[in-house]
Amino acid sequence: MFAALPRVLLTPLMGPLLAADARNLKPGATSIKALIPTMHFDIGLAAELEGTLDRFSDVRSEALLLAGSKSPAYLLRTIDALEATIPRSRRIDFPDLDHLGADNTGRPKIVAAELAAFFCADTPKTFTQPAASWPPDLSRQDDELTR
Repeated sequence: MFAALPRVLLTPLMGPLLAADARNLKPGATSIKALIPTMHFDIGLAAELEGTLDRFSDVRSEALLLAGSKSPAYLLRTIDALEATIPRSRRIDFPDLDHLGADNTGRPKIVAAELAAFFCADTPKTFTQPAASWPPDLSRQDDELTR
């Protein structure tokens, strides 16, 4: 929705949205405002990887692919292509979640449970508390992140 808006309209809308996010922030959560400076890394990485799908067939380790059923179509097509290309991939689809399903507005505990099951077979799938070091403090970004 916001991607289709011209910047002259988008900029005034963002102030109230960011303020509302900050007001509703739960203890230990990271605000959208703190994440915005890091988003260009996602865009740059996506652009850098364009046209390289065939290289993923060389991945020999197990790979976990997570998808929210309500994610944008281009992301679901990417997951489909990765699943067909990576030999030892395992895909998990989360019904009724979108691309942000793992954040605090989604259902982070079910996503975390699947990650724990994949990375630590002994870890129970029910979480009562996040790890002590999670989430990272993005309010103190190093020089590399802010360039």
